Amino acid sequence: MNIERLLSPDCALAGVPGDSKKRILELVASTLSRVHPILDEEETFDRLIERERLGSKGDGEVVAIPHCRLPNCCDTVGVLLQ
Repeated sequence: MNIERLLSPDCALAGVPGDSKKRILELVASTLSRVHPILDEEETFDRLIERERLGSKGDGEVVAIPHCRLPNCCDTVGVLLQ
């Protein structure tokens, strides 16, 4: 898979404050719904939270890879936050 297809420049954000997991996941959902209008922001956030409750995909320090499946999403998409 080509990284440009997965991660558009509009989905790469630098200098994002990491105040809380909830705020970060809200930003991910907001960004995805802005860049990919077919994706509903609230549903994306709810699914990310639901998936995180099953088990966090972060190391607690530097790297986190929250993910979920969305019914309206037929492709792999991503957001990079630094």
